[in-house]
Amino acid sequence: MNLRTVSLVFSCLFIGAFPAAAEPVQLTDAPQESEQHNIEITAHRIHLGALVPGLSGTLGAIDLGPAPPPGKTVFLEKKELESRLRSLGIATSRLQLPTGIRVRSAARRYTPQELVSRLEPVINSSLPVGVTLEELRIRPGKVLSPEIRFGRIRMPQFRPREGRQSQVATAEVLWGERVVLRLPVHLKVHVDREAFRQIVPRGSLITVVIRRGLVEITASAETLAEASVGESVNLKVGSTRKVLGARLVDTGRAVLELR
Repeated sequence: MNLRTVSLVFSCLFIGAFPAAAEPVQLTDAPQESEQHNIEITAHRIHLGALVPGLSGTLGAIDLGPAPPPGKTVFLEKKELESRLRSLGIATSRLQLPTGIRVRSAARRYTPQELVSRLEPVINSSLPVGVTLEELRIRPGKVLSPEIRFGRIRMPQFRPREGRQSQVATAEVLWGERVVLRLPVHLKVHVDREAFRQIVPRGSLITVVIRRGLVEITASAETLAEASVGESVNLKVGSTRKVLGARLVDTGRAVLELR
């Protein structure tokens, strides 16, 4: 057996003993997870500046809609954001938008005592002359935004009788300019003689305040009958001569709440 024959035999043996080498693997980039951001806001509206770091001015102030309720979240996809911005005439090619943003509204649990502490000065300033607050109760606590404030207080009509009375007022809780809750407030007050001795004679010129939600209009009006503070009275509005009924809150002012 010559050398060429030996080489051929060894070649056949080794080729049969080992599997054929696999083809080279083509390496590709592994698919990456979609970039998503989680943010928390306190504002009652979602603004673009809260979603895109470093964005301020006119672009940052762009309003993308209401925030979710306190403690809740909303998910905004990149395509949805781009569609909204394009509808406002804003080019999105240079904005660094993630593929998705989960927006959570900050929340705080207020105890009844915390609500009472914040509301008591507002209630005191809303009581008519001659009515003194003795006790204020709110039950139970509430989960609300850290940015709430109190709006209008709807007072009950106190009975024209001297002594202690238990009544329920309603306080508007505002988040931004939106009323998010009408909170029942249990009052114990003392009514003295001064409260129901305040008589407004017929023909008196007073100011009438007409309210519907957050809108308030004032006008001069004339009383068409004698009435005490806390009672309802018919009024004739000076500018329109229209007759309407409103509740006297003091000797020079009446309030009409429109639903």
